[in-house]
Amino acid sequence: MALLLAAVCLQAQPLRLARIFSDHMVLQQQTDAPVWGWAAPGRTVTVEGSWGATARTRVSDDGSWRVSLPTAPAGTGHSLTVSCGREKLSVQDVALGEVWICSGQSNMEMPMRGFGFQQIDGFRENLLEAAEYADRIRLFDIKSDTTHTVQADVTLRAGGVSWERTVPAVYAETSAVAYLFAKRLTRSLGVPVGIIVNAWGGSRIEPWLTMEAVES
Repeated sequence: MALLLAAVCLQAQPLRLARIFSDHMVLQQQTDAPVWGWAAPGRTVTVEGSWGATARTRVSDDGSWRVSLPTAPAGTGHSLTVSCGREKLSVQDVALGEVWICSGQSNMEMPMRGFGFQQIDGFRENLLEAAEYADRIRLFDIKSDTTHTVQADVTLRAGGVSWERTVPAVYAETSAVAYLFAKRLTRSLGVPVGIIVNAWGGSRIEPWLTMEAVES
């Protein structure tokens, strides 16, 4: 009976994207970008980018699916559409550009506003320009969480978790190292930059490695 209920629940699983795919997101330009999520097993999922790319796959028995979607040169104003039968999801204001993961300890975690009385040099000057760069620098902030196994999705927090344009209020809470790096990069390359911040003060190097690397 328990197995039957589990099978029914899995079959009824609605179409869902991993949380890193949200409005305002940045996808790496000119590559085969991975897009993944969950849906009812055995069904076909179609992923379409407004720049003219399409990818399809069959949902696996465990309800997961993943495609590689070709991306175009850098630009903004794109959208991502995911469909499975009558179900459809849409991600708006997608940018194509450069995507960087910013991990580390407290020196990566420290926001532009600083920690306490520790101010970041140039905070006010950059704040005045934050609105100008808000569309070109976008943030996905993975707050601290713990797990002993590889995760296919990030933990849902109160208030949600999604990509954000770095308007002044978001800018102030963004990793200073990541933001200033992204600002220099977008000025140098002239493309949107997405920064995925996953920093935790005092963390050791081992949690950032694969189990195979640690065991070797």
